[in-house]
Amino acid sequence: MWSFGCILAELQSGYPLFPGENEMDQLAYIMEIKGVPEDYLLELSSRRKLFFDAENQPIIVANSRGKKRKPLTKTLKSVLRCQDASFLSFLDACLDWDPVNRMTPLEALQHTWILEGLPPKVLQHHQRMFGFRDDKTNIKEATLTAIQGFPPDAETNSIFNILKQRKAELMQAMNIIEEDESNAPPAEGSQEADKTPVATQNTQSSALSRQQKPNKTITNLV
Repeated sequence: MWSFGCILAELQSGYPLFPGENEMDQLAYIMEIKGVPEDYLLELSSRRKLFFDAENQPIIVANSRGKKRKPLTKTLKSVLRCQDASFLSFLDACLDWDPVNRMTPLEALQHTWILEGLPPKVLQHHQRMFGFRDDKTNIKEATLTAIQGFPPDAETNSIFNILKQRKAELMQAMNIIEEDESNAPPAEGSQEADKTPVATQNTQSSALSRQQKPNKTITNLV
């Protein structure tokens, strides 16, 4: 979705949105519009010390033309010279630093900028796919559980029904696994197999002992 946002911005303006000369310059271009990433994101970076100081502030370095870029000194609106608030909102949601908070493909399909450009017949089919609901939480959950694009039965089903079915199938599979594990016979040498009652063991030993010893009455008769 980040790449998609960058492509849309370039299609709108005719120029790359973040035309950095190298990694440092590229990061400076992004922070110029999006600001410095949150600390929790920087802590996850294995190369953080190359671009940020001990206080998680960016290391400002001039590019080959001597230009130094500072965080939050520009906006998407000014860079793209665009007045379309809906389009700018769409791009901003695509360009979220946090990949979890970033707009997902299913969420993008419900964004105003997409909906307002759909022909009436396509919009009707589109709304049917989403069950005529605008449920942001479940759309995010559907994306995270790998339900992507249009379901094959979109005419009669919605992504929310499919999400519910996937959950039910998962629970059923988990129940089957638990039943199989509980009904499985204990393995040889396991503690369960060794739990033969002591009284039974003694009885078996006595019987075996009687079989091995000759009968005294028969011996005397012979």
